Parts: sequence; C-alpha cells; structure tokens
Amino acid sequence: MLLYAHHDVQPEGDPAQWDSPPFTPTEGDGRLYGRGTADDKAGIATHLAAFRAHDGRPPVGVTALIRLLFTLHDEQGNVAVAGLHEAQAAAVDRGAQWVRHESGLLDGVSEIGSGTAVRRLWAKSAITVIGIDTTPIARASNTLIPSAKAKISTRVAPGGDATEHLAALRSHLESHAPWGAKVTVTDGDVGQPYAIDATGPEYDAARSAFRQAWGVDAVDMGMLGTQVD
Repeated sequence: MLLYAHHDVQPEGDPAQWDSPPFTPTEGDGRLYGRGTADDKAGIATHLAAFRAHDGRPPVGVTALIRLLFTLHDEQGNVAVAGLHEAQAAAVDRGAQWVRHESGLLDGVSEIGSGTAVRRLWAKSAITVIGIDTTPIARASNTLIPSAKAKISTRVAPGGDATEHLAALRSHLESHAPWGAKVTVTDGDVGQPYAIDATGPEYDAARSAFRQAWGVDAVDMGMLGTQVD
C-alpha cells in the first residue's frame, strides 16, 4: 500500500484579505482554517492518523511517500512518483474541499465560462495567466513599453490531448496579436490527463471505510488535473 502526500503551500496573497492569520491554524464552527490546511498539510495528518489507528502496525505493507515542495512550482509540470508501479494500491491524499457554491473569488468578482463550478474545475479545460513581467510601478515612465512576458497555465481535462491543447493555444496567441505585435511562445512541460477506473476491491474497501467514518456514502469527484505551461 502506497500512501502519497506532499507538503507545500501556495503563496497567501494579500494578508489583508484573510479573516485570520493565514499561517496560524484557527478553529471556527468546527473547522480548521489556514493556508494549506486542506491542501496540502491534511494529507500527512491523515496518514499519521491511519498509522495511529493501527498502533503503528498496519495489517498490510505500507510505504509512505511525502513530497516536500517549498517553491512556487507546485502543480506545474510532471512529477515521477518512484515506487508507484510496485504498489498494489495507492492512497493519494491531495486535499480539496467540495464546492458548494458558485460565488466569485473576491467580493464583486464573478465567474466566466459555462457549466457548474465543479464541472469547470474537473471536467473542462481552463486557461489561466499566472504571472506577468513588465515595467514595475516604481520604474514606470511616460514611455511605451517595448516588451512584456506572461506565463500561461492550461489545465487539460480527461479526454483531451495536452500536446494538441498547447498547439491550439500557441496558434490562438500568435494569430490574435494586436497592432502587429510580435508574439513568441516558449513551450513548457506537458503532461497528459487521465481518468482512473474507480472500481474494484480497493475502492470498495475505501468507500466502506468512509461510510463507517462519516455515516454517509462517499461521492466521487474529480481531483487535480494536468497543466501545460
């Protein structure tokens, strides 16, 4: 049995937007709030709880793989998981929380696109500008900016081809350059999406355990995704 989790966290953004200190665990209404409490610190806590439930002696052979990432490159590119092919089953605690509403990320910000929030997250492709390099405000002047850079991340849903998506994005950017601007696209890492077959005795055992723990049946949902930068 392979237990996989990784310990990292994305930047907290503007601290003023937080109702509590982002890196101080804060309890409220029976829930624990903080940056990365669900993704990704909860995965390691879940594995530790499983070992403790068996007094440190689980009934099957267990390998725990904890990936440490303290950079801004999480969810970008491919990561090879050593030993995954040798495991008969794997539990990947890559935390997320079920989406219950479709409000904007910030007050006054509305979503774009079509379909439910869950479908947009897991069953449809998405394109996001995750970084822009241009003249900083401290050095700004009343002159034309000769060049600018942007990093674009494309999430590919199961059924799509990441290489074809990247080619389509490149073609779109190059053919829609305004005012004759020159566009240069530099390819990044590419990883193909997939959807697992969530049937079999391992899944039956996991669903049974969830049902006993929570008193309700488990619900299948999409998780993660492939991105090309």
